[in-house]
Amino acid sequence: MPESTSRDIQTQYDAIVIGGGVNGCGVARDLALRGVKVLLIEKGDFAMGTSWTSSGMIHGGARYLLSDIATTKKSCTDAGYIRCIAPHLIFRIPLMMPILKRDGLKGRINLEGADALFTVYDRYQPLKGGNPHIRLTPEEARRIEPMLAENLLGAVQTDEWGIDVPRLCVINILDAVEHGATAASWTAVTGFLREGRAVTGVAYEDRVTGRRGEARAGIVVNCAGPWATRVAEMAGARVELRPAKGIHLVLDRRISNIGVIAQAVDGRQVFVIPHENVSVIGTTDDDYFGDLDDIRILEDEIEYLLRAMETVLPRIREARIVKTIAGLRPTLFEQAKYEDDLTRDHRVFDHEREDGVPGLITLAGGKLAAYRIMAEDATDLACTKLGNRERCQTHLLPLPGGKGMPDIEGLAAKYRLDPYVVKRLAARQGSRTPAVLALIDENPAFANYVCTCEPVLEAELRYAIRREFVRHAVDLIGRCRLAEGPCQGYGCIVQAATIFGQERGLSPDDVADEALLIAQSKWRWRRDILAGPHLAQEELYRLVHLAVLDPLHVLKHRKEVF
Repeated sequence: MPESTSRDIQTQYDAIVIGGGVNGCGVARDLALRGVKVLLIEKGDFAMGTSWTSSGMIHGGARYLLSDIATTKKSCTDAGYIRCIAPHLIFRIPLMMPILKRDGLKGRINLEGADALFTVYDRYQPLKGGNPHIRLTPEEARRIEPMLAENLLGAVQTDEWGIDVPRLCVINILDAVEHGATAASWTAVTGFLREGRAVTGVAYEDRVTGRRGEARAGIVVNCAGPWATRVAEMAGARVELRPAKGIHLVLDRRISNIGVIAQAVDGRQVFVIPHENVSVIGTTDDDYFGDLDDIRILEDEIEYLLRAMETVLPRIREARIVKTIAGLRPTLFEQAKYEDDLTRDHRVFDHEREDGVPGLITLAGGKLAAYRIMAEDATDLACTKLGNRERCQTHLLPLPGGKGMPDIEGLAAKYRLDPYVVKRLAARQGSRTPAVLALIDENPAFANYVCTCEPVLEAELRYAIRREFVRHAVDLIGRCRLAEGPCQGYGCIVQAATIFGQERGLSPDDVADEALLIAQSKWRWRRDILAGPHLAQEELYRLVHLAVLDPLHVLKHRKEVF
């Protein structure tokens, strides 16, 4: 299964899905499993937008119990299904909510309130295989997390699940394609084909080759996330959203044993969670009216998160911020509501009924934890319009890699690898791990470590390039967590681009371009935190790569290196 390109696109389908985030990938899989001939088009890499910038938790959201209990139940139910169909991608995140003495009577009320809230939440935990909450004394809390502040009144600990979101998108696409779908990344929809008011297909442009074409279908499903409004407008339809900006900070290490929740200055809850080999602090929630494709992070947003977290983890600033993440929630529009109070439910827009535009539907809103049931709702409507009566099976059939974990120790011994390395690989590939490591039989050099932070083997990169729709070397970040560790690519970008070039038969100049594309991608997530030592390190980082990649090539082919 090679790269997905516009060359694979045929002229006629039953359904076309626009948007390769988790919702679009979920819809494409559901349609394909029901026997629908489907095309998925994504303007960048899969998971590149909102999905990539999420907190990576498939949680029910205890706070929604106060205002949107249906969302909590729906999310917990779907999280339980996701845990069953993609068990290799799931990891448990215990979360502790410390309550401080400094708040006096309010603190005691908050402790009792948190205990009561999570007692109710415990009713929904079995739906997702979570554990019931525990109330902790200050001493018990510090035994679990020694970094906590001294002025503790007590704490409450609950239980959630984390997931590798880019991999979740990719394996949904893999399953869709293995059931007959076509998927094209780095391909932009440039317009709709029309017969009167009806949408009958799309015009597209391959952003890698420049190739243009058209594809027709009985139904088009708009899953473009925050861009859904723009896509609908192209067809003369209306989708009203209230995009909300959320940012995360990525720290260079795991600073806590478990996730820790804190209260920000405005009363919102924020958190730090250990994620892979780093820690993630999040998140903000602000209305956004700017450029959807260039979201900048402000200094006060960074400070907002750090100040909140240092109330419970006073030494948090000792860790280095290596990356920032900014994304937009495609929240459904509501007037005169505080951002944090907006519904996290989803909606399927039937544009034939609502706007007089047959052939187009839109899926918008919702949460990562409920992506599968959201996709099911959109697919149900699409299939009704297509006359397809097949039922949804996405909650029953395992995703690729989800058929059990391999023998970690046995594979480690066979290929002379550290068991930790194989375990990390299996957390991405699951039951398909032996197929990845089998490439070492082809060439023992493929056991080489390309990215030591994560770690990532050359065999994994080559497997992804050959079988997981990699069109640019930068796509490997989402497939394998390349360059996502503390060094953020300092030691692996050029080597990864070289491997990509070998697999694709690229020229040295093209390999240099691919390496620069990765560097530019990483720069985008670092540019808003550069000052002092960070800036000095960035200058060194840039000079090293320019020296390796040949300055003459860079100056000739790139107007702006970073």
